[in-house]
Amino acid sequence: MYGSNKFNPTLNERTKMIDLFKTRSHLSQQPLYHVRGNHDFEYPYDYYLQYSLMHANWLPRYKWYSESFTLKDDQKKKALFLFIDTDLIFCAYNIKRMANCTVSDQEEYILQDQWLTQELANSQNDTSIIWKFVVAHHPIFQKQELDELVLVMDLLHNFMKYKVDFYLNGHEHMQLHAFFERDIQKHNSELKYNDFYDNLSLKNRSNMNTNYFWRNTTTFTQRQSLDQGILTFKKSENLLHQVIDGSGGKDMHFSNQNQRSRGQYSFIQSQYFGFTHLKITSKEVEFTFKSSEFAHFLNGLSSSFIPNAFDQMKIKVINDL
Repeated sequence: MYGSNKFNPTLNERTKMIDLFKTRSHLSQQPLYHVRGNHDFEYPYDYYLQYSLMHANWLPRYKWYSESFTLKDDQKKKALFLFIDTDLIFCAYNIKRMANCTVSDQEEYILQDQWLTQELANSQNDTSIIWKFVVAHHPIFQKQELDELVLVMDLLHNFMKYKVDFYLNGHEHMQLHAFFERDIQKHNSELKYNDFYDNLSLKNRSNMNTNYFWRNTTTFTQRQSLDQGILTFKKSENLLHQVIDGSGGKDMHFSNQNQRSRGQYSFIQSQYFGFTHLKITSKEVEFTFKSSEFAHFLNGLSSSFIPNAFDQMKIKVINDL
């Protein structure tokens, strides 16, 4: 939420982005749920508390928290959202690029980790929860750089163990859908390896091994035109779905389709700015990647407005269990 003057932002610069929500009638009354990113980490957390005082729809939440939502089509079913601060995880692993880490951050990582594990464990016994989401800033799998080894080690095992359905994040300036099979027995049977190629500066790099196989082949379906519409998955496929949308950033990041990754990929778009719409029912979850620039381009070629021009791709997960 920082302005163009990121090191000494004025009050006006700090509220520039949230003011975009306030001036749009369909967004001004909607609650805003936030997670802290790497640029936000450069400022005191008090800035977030100030947002909640200045803007009624900016919910006062801490660095990690949970929200559950009753589904309109079945009042007995819920979607669980767990929001976490991945900056704390990088601090705990002594990542050199996190220059502002303190002892307090490392201590808070322990509290967050215990809380997340307990929340996920509790969700296993709650039959009303049919969809589980974890929301954070940094991706686990990516195609702009290499996979985040720290998050692979810290999060992925519990996501498989407790059947997390979706991991939502930003950070990379693109729109992306990746998926990973939630099969602990399969992944634990694979050989460990040294992550020589991982792009992290770890103090104890030689000891940082992981037992998740690095897939050399990935599945791509990159949409270039409107005649390709929906990619459908089933809940019974036992997949963790990662959805990245950082396409509202200052510039779009380059994506390397040949970059090795543990995830498999169905969609990557780093050409147009945009946003993602999420629809949840008891029967399915649907993500729609939308692009304002793509829509403007198509409308410029047409004599009439094209209502679905904003849609780049739909990712649908059907509850077949």
